[in-house]
Amino acid sequence: MAVTKILQIKRSHKEALEYIMDFDKTNKEKSEQQQAIDYITNDLKTSEGELVSGYNCDPSFSVAEFAMTQELAREVKGNYRNVGGADIRAHHVIQSFSPEDNITPEEAHEIGKKLMQEMLGGKHEFVIATHIDKEHIHNHIVFNATSFYSHTKFRCVPYKTASQIRSISDKLCAEHGLSVLPEKLPLKNNYQQYQKYRTQTTYRVQIRKRMSFLLERETNLESLVSHAQELGVTMDLTGKHVTYNFEDQKRNTRDEKLSDDGRFTKDGLKERLKQNEMLISRTENSILETFEKSLSIEDFERILKNEFSISYKRNRKGEVQFEFLDTENLKLNERVLNQGLTIDKITEQLRKGMPLVREELTIPLKEVYEEQAQTAVSEIDSPVLLDDSMIEKITKEGLLIRADNGTGQTGHIFIDANHVDFLPKEKKYQIHLGDQFNYYFMENGKQTNFFLKGEMLLRQLETKLEIPRHTIEISAKNIQSISEKGVSLNFESHGISRFFLPKEFVHYNKMSKKVSIELSNNWNYYYQKEQSNNSKKKIPYEPIKGKDLIKVIEDQSPMLDDHLKYKLNNLDRRLSIKHTKELAENLSLLRKNKVKDIPGLMKTIDELMSQVDSTRVSIKSLEEKIGEYNTVAKFLITYQKYYDTYVSVEQSGFQKNSLSMKFKDELKAFEVSKNELEKRGISPNVDSNKVIELVKENHTQEKVLQEQLTSQETNLTRYLQVKELLVELNKVPQKEQEKKKQHAKREDLER
Repeated sequence: MAVTKILQIKRSHKEALEYIMDFDKTNKEKSEQQQAIDYITNDLKTSEGELVSGYNCDPSFSVAEFAMTQELAREVKGNYRNVGGADIRAHHVIQSFSPEDNITPEEAHEIGKKLMQEMLGGKHEFVIATHIDKEHIHNHIVFNATSFYSHTKFRCVPYKTASQIRSISDKLCAEHGLSVLPEKLPLKNNYQQYQKYRTQTTYRVQIRKRMSFLLERETNLESLVSHAQELGVTMDLTGKHVTYNFEDQKRNTRDEKLSDDGRFTKDGLKERLKQNEMLISRTENSILETFEKSLSIEDFERILKNEFSISYKRNRKGEVQFEFLDTENLKLNERVLNQGLTIDKITEQLRKGMPLVREELTIPLKEVYEEQAQTAVSEIDSPVLLDDSMIEKITKEGLLIRADNGTGQTGHIFIDANHVDFLPKEKKYQIHLGDQFNYYFMENGKQTNFFLKGEMLLRQLETKLEIPRHTIEISAKNIQSISEKGVSLNFESHGISRFFLPKEFVHYNKMSKKVSIELSNNWNYYYQKEQSNNSKKKIPYEPIKGKDLIKVIEDQSPMLDDHLKYKLNNLDRRLSIKHTKELAENLSLLRKNKVKDIPGLMKTIDELMSQVDSTRVSIKSLEEKIGEYNTVAKFLITYQKYYDTYVSVEQSGFQKNSLSMKFKDELKAFEVSKNELEKRGISPNVDSNKVIELVKENHTQEKVLQEQLTSQETNLTRYLQVKELLVELNKVPQKEQEKKKQHAKREDLER
C-alpha cells in the first residue's frame, strides 16, 4: 500500500514546482511552488527525467502554465481576492510506496497519474515525478488549484480530502496487487488499537469543537482568547506557534496538530477574524438599513438582495444562512449575528410596526455552545462480521469490500485497517462502520461521487448476510399515523416523541387489523424527543440501537381500537387510488405516443436509448471543445500580456542581455504562447475576450445538454416502468389460456 498526504501551496506556485524538481530543498530564494517542481523533476531522482510527466501542461514550463490558467480564471470569473482559499496556488501530493511492494518505477508512475485523474476528474493541470533515490519509490505531484476547465478553485476540505486521496490510492494499489496479505491474517492496525488512539486524542477534539464554534462569531483576538477561556480552552500566543490547553490537559496542543489547513495558527486566526469582522458588520448594517426601508418581510428580502447583494434561506434544520451574491462561496450563519437582528425578529417587528434594535446576549456563551453542540448526532460504530465472499482484496492497510452501488451493479469500498478486527476463533474479519460516515465507491478504476452512509452500508451488508430481523407487533396507542410511505410511532414513557419506519419494514393484516414491524438488533434507528411548546428550534434526532428499541416496544401493553381499524381501512383506500392513478398515467402515456403493444413500446425505448447515447456523445464532444477553447484563451492572454515586454527587449540594443535576464520568465511565457498558437494556426491578434465569451457560451450549452440528458433519462425510466407493467398484464391472459388448455386436456383424458 501507499502512504499519501496533501500539502497546500500558497504564495507563488513557481516555488512549489521548483522545490519538487530541485535537488537542493533549502533554496530559500525560490518560491514555494517553483521549489516543489524543481525538486520532483530532478534528474538524479527521476532516472534522468524519464519518470516525469505532465497532464495538460509541459513539466518544464508548468509554472508559467499554472499561472496562465489562474490569469484566465480571473478574466472569466473575476478577482479571487474575496474568495476563501484565494491565496492557495497549488497543491502538493506525496504518494509513498512500501519497500516491501514489488513495484516498478514505471508502475508507480502510472498509479500516480491514475490517482490524480480520478481525484481531479481531468479538470486540473498537474506535474508528476516518480523518485527512485530512496529505498521506497514515491511520487510527488503538484496540481494547479485552479481548474483549466471550469475556472473554479479545488476545494480542499481538512481530513476529508486527505481521506479521499488515500481511499483512491489504496484502491488502485489493491487493484495492482500491492501489499496483499495471506488470507486470514491480522492487518497492520486494528479497531481496538484505533479506539485507544481516539481516546488519547479526545483533548484535540474538544479544543477543535470549541475553537470552531468561536471562530464562527468572534471578530478580534482579545475577545477570542477571553471566550476560549470561558469554554475551558487556554490559548498561548507568545511563541512561534499558538498552543492550546483544555481543562486538565497535561501537555499543550500545538496549532498544527488541530488542523492541516492552518486555520488555528496565528495567521489563520487573524485571517478568519478579519473576515468575520467584515461579514458580520456588513450583514448587520445592511439588515438595519433594509429594515428602515421595508414595510413587509417580502420588501425586506427584495431590498436586501437588490441593494446590498445579500440573500438568505433556511436549511433543513430551520437555521438561516446568509449568502453574499457579489462574492463566491462566502456565507454567514444567522446565529453569529446579534440576537435582535434575526429573520424571525425582523418578521415580528415588521408585523407589529415596531423598530428593530440590537439586544444584549442574556444567555452565557457556554450555554449557547452546549446547546449548539447537542444538536449534532454523535457517530455510532456498528460491528459487521464479513463473509469471505464480500471481500475483494486483503491488504495490510485494510479491506476492499464489495457493495451494491445502487444501480444493480457491484462496486468497491475500502475499509481502513483502523476499523477492522481479525477474529482468530472465527477466522473472519469484523469491520466497524460509523453510521454517519460517508463511504465512497471506487468503481471500475474510477472514483465516483456516489457514496453510502455507514448506516446504509451496514444494513446492506447484514441483508446480504441474511441476518434475521425481529418481527414485533405494535400497540394501537403507539401508532401516530400510517401511510403508504410507512408508519410513525411514539413511546412517550421512554421519551420518544416520533419514530418513523419505512413501508418495507411494516406489515399490516387486513383481516385482523394488526400492525407489526421488522427491526434488527444491530441497526441504528433515529427518533425525536419531546419538545417544549415555547421552543422554535427543530427537534434534533437521537440514535437508538435496534435491540434497545425492541425492549422499548416490548414494554408496551398491546391494545387494538376502532381508531386503528379506521386508519388501516383509510390506508387501503389510498393505496388503491394511488395504484389506479399510476396505471391511468401509464396508459395515458402509451395512448399519447400511440404505443399499442410491447413491440411498439420496445421501439420507443430503443429510440429513447439512442437519444440518451447521442446526448452523452454531444456532451463529451462539447467538453473537449471547452477544454481546447480554454487552452487557446490561456495562450492568447499570455501572448498579449507580454507582447510589449518582448518588443521592448528586442529593441533595447546593448541592454538586451540584461533585460532578457530580468524578464526571463515573461519572455519564456511569451515564447511558449507564441509557439502554441502557431501550432494551432491561430493568429495572436485574435480578441481573447471573444474566445472567453465563446467558453462561457459553451458552458451554458453544456448545462442545457445536461438538463436535456436528465429529462431523457427520466422519460426512459418511465417507459421502462411501463414495459414492466405491460409484461405483467400480458401474463394474465396467458395464464388464463394455460388454465383452459390444462382443463381441456383433463376432459380429453376423462373421455
